[in-house]
Amino acid sequence: MRMNAVVNVENRVDNSVYNYLLYIYTKYIHISNESLDAVIERLSVYETLLKNWSWRMNLVSSGDVDNLWKKHFIPSLKPLELGLIGSKDVCLDAGSGAGFPGIPIKVFSPGITIHFCEAKRKKALFLNRAVDVLALENVKVLNTRVEDIEGEYDVVMSRAMGKPEDVLPRLLKFVKPGGKVLLWTAISIQINSSDSEVEEFNIEGGGKLIQIIPMF
Repeated sequence: MRMNAVVNVENRVDNSVYNYLLYIYTKYIHISNESLDAVIERLSVYETLLKNWSWRMNLVSSGDVDNLWKKHFIPSLKPLELGLIGSKDVCLDAGSGAGFPGIPIKVFSPGITIHFCEAKRKKALFLNRAVDVLALENVKVLNTRVEDIEGEYDVVMSRAMGKPEDVLPRLLKFVKPGGKVLLWTAISIQINSSDSEVEEFNIEGGGKLIQIIPMF
């Protein structure tokens, strides 16, 4: 199934999810050539891919498969809600797994560039398939460990790579001067703020989004 296939998006999302997506879309409509229905259709195709692949490689937990919009799509879009990612930023999604947060962000903000880093071969295979089916441009799937990649990014983000206090030192070296790290966490974490500017935001439904801007 490719994006030129017809997908019925009616009743795919409830009112609260639709209103949230409408809010994000309204903020980014100036850089999108797609209607909101087309964006929701694209995410619906992604949802179907996740469900079809999850049974063989455990992309998401069994309890989340039927609630992907609220459990994964909306939390992934939090940086766009807050204006933390520029429309032309170059981003690294470290430990991308099933494509969170990078794929939902890319769908709503097509002007950004994203590199998905995923060490597990099967998950990297899924990411390549998702990129192809969703016809995403200016993306790259890196099937390697984060430690082995090179380059600097405007935004380095991670949602499920490990304990934030362990992950952060591994990610800071990839941040451009003036760039940032975005971490999705279950709880608040303590970060040495003497060498970083730190902000914490609540995510609807639970969890935190933490922005760390290193003071180079």
